[in-house]
Amino acid sequence: MRLSDAVRLNDEAGRFAGIALAMVRVDYFRQFYSYYTLHERDVLALILVDTSVLYIRPFPDTAINRSLSSSPLFTTVLKTSASGSATWRSALDGVERVYGYARLEQYPLIVTAGYDRDAIRMAWFSANAADVVLNLVLLVMITGMGMFVLRQVKANVRNQLELSDGQADQADRLKQQADRVLYKAKSNDRNRIHDMS
Repeated sequence: MRLSDAVRLNDEAGRFAGIALAMVRVDYFRQFYSYYTLHERDVLALILVDTSVLYIRPFPDTAINRSLSSSPLFTTVLKTSASGSATWRSALDGVERVYGYARLEQYPLIVTAGYDRDAIRMAWFSANAADVVLNLVLLVMITGMGMFVLRQVKANVRNQLELSDGQADQADRLKQQADRVLYKAKSNDRNRIHDMS
């Protein structure tokens, strides 16, 4: 299969002077893009600025020349930036991917690479599963230690309150005893004075 594009040529007076035809074999793109390793649902694409697919891997050749005008790439993403990354659902197969994209300055082309979002999440989780488990264990240990310390602080406060209440009661008892002793002493003094007189 070949991709071709034709342009009308005009002479200086604006009359028809012929047609310039450019043809590129699809196998060229197939061979060029075959060097890149893709996972099952990843995508590499070369798209014309008029929204038609020039080549897309791993889709079949029937996807070539399909219009992607409804794709978020053309409806929103390229309107804000000529290059970057974003996440959107593919207009061809409905799979949500994280895309990197760039509109070329010298040619009317857009290059995109899309990576399956679920596969990225699973790869991240499998690479970080040990760290996640370790962090959860540490979180449980720290929470347990915090609860233990909190219980100890509450017990200490309760003991302090009981001790201060006990000390206050003991102080009251001592004051009452002192008052009784003082009262008895005064009574004895009065009785002695009364006896002497």
